[in-house]
Amino acid sequence: MKSQILILGAGLVAGPMIKYFIKHQIFFTVADLDTTKALNIIGSSSYGKTIVLDVNNQEELSNLISEHELIVSLLPYTFHVKIAALCLLHKKMLVTTSYISKEMADLDAKAKENGLIFLNECGLDPGIDHMSVMQLRDRLTNIGYTINEVYSYCGALPSPESADNPFKYKFSWSPKGVLLAGNNDARFKKDNEFIEIKTENLFKNAEQIDFNQLGKLEVYPNRDSISYLETYNLQDCQTLIRGTFRYPGWCEIMDAFKQLNLTQTTQLKPVETTLRGVLASCIGIEETSDIVNEVRKLIQDSNSDSVINALDYLGLFSETKIILNGESPLDILAKLMIDRMMLQPEERDLVVMQHIFKVTSPENLKKTFISRLVEYGNPNGDTAIAKTVAIPAAIASRLILEKRIELTGVVRPIYPELYNPILEELEAEGIKLIESN
Repeated sequence: MKSQILILGAGLVAGPMIKYFIKHQIFFTVADLDTTKALNIIGSSSYGKTIVLDVNNQEELSNLISEHELIVSLLPYTFHVKIAALCLLHKKMLVTTSYISKEMADLDAKAKENGLIFLNECGLDPGIDHMSVMQLRDRLTNIGYTINEVYSYCGALPSPESADNPFKYKFSWSPKGVLLAGNNDARFKKDNEFIEIKTENLFKNAEQIDFNQLGKLEVYPNRDSISYLETYNLQDCQTLIRGTFRYPGWCEIMDAFKQLNLTQTTQLKPVETTLRGVLASCIGIEETSDIVNEVRKLIQDSNSDSVINALDYLGLFSETKIILNGESPLDILAKLMIDRMMLQPEERDLVVMQHIFKVTSPENLKKTFISRLVEYGNPNGDTAIAKTVAIPAAIASRLILEKRIELTGVVRPIYPELYNPILEELEAEGIKLIESN
């Protein structure tokens, strides 16, 4: 039978989507330069096949898109607009798990004209966070509650037993994306005041909160929360903050790394040097200097021992040779993190999400509703991040194929016809937010 869905990208989160489509007897094609992992998951199933594709080959990509009903892009977000343009050309529907860029938003009118849905932000964060916030918001407002404050936090972490390095953090995807996100400013609304945090202050004064069985977690603001006042229809809300969870210690270390210029994206001069030399260059001293003491002087406001341990763990005090060829400090930091901080197959990762709604009841009583998600990955199996990113997009793809979604244009899953069935099926898959008040 003709393949119905084209999955572009066979990377770290594709596995649960492939398994979902096989389970629901949906015919699909996985396209990537390396399809080895996808082939191993598909096995002897007749529902899936793979094709080797260079996504930069415009003609081949266009032909593939034309042959399928729906396209799921698991590629980096920079490819999505190019793919969306081809979906418009061939009148195909599109699903991604990435934030809607301005360029993607600009395609809304054309998608509507063609009766197409381009569903974005249908993963974990963005994705499950939107859906669960909107479901709780709609339920509370429908019974007459006034929503005063909303705090929406999410984080992908190693499980506690695997948080065994100075950062208490490991990556199940590219460190570069995490580091680049840490270079953003942040904006949010707090007590009816609009607050902007510049990138150099992003990791300062991280808030610590209790998270049930995990104990204390720290949270820092996530990009632009203010735009979600309109997205979530919470314009009258006094406080809206979206944030990112980490174990205590991460923010202090990353704040110090900013002070040491290790997250800069400016290219370093091409030269053969050492990792110690890279650090010296970033902080503007000679490599022969007492670099540990120089670092301590520069980070007086931090717990210098934890920062020194983190730098040492990455090898930045070492004489390890390195040839610079246009890399930035952030590039080098990401490479060192890949070498030393990737989640190992036998280890578990963890996704945590928490929404706090502070409301006023119709009887003028103050109440708090808390909704939490805790999802662990499987050792030597699917990670929590892969499951929570891929399965919502897979469910949405099936709903669209079955013509159960009438929405068109460039949309997020903030509408009941999307979030209700997706969250219901996620619960059946064991991915569920638990409420308390």
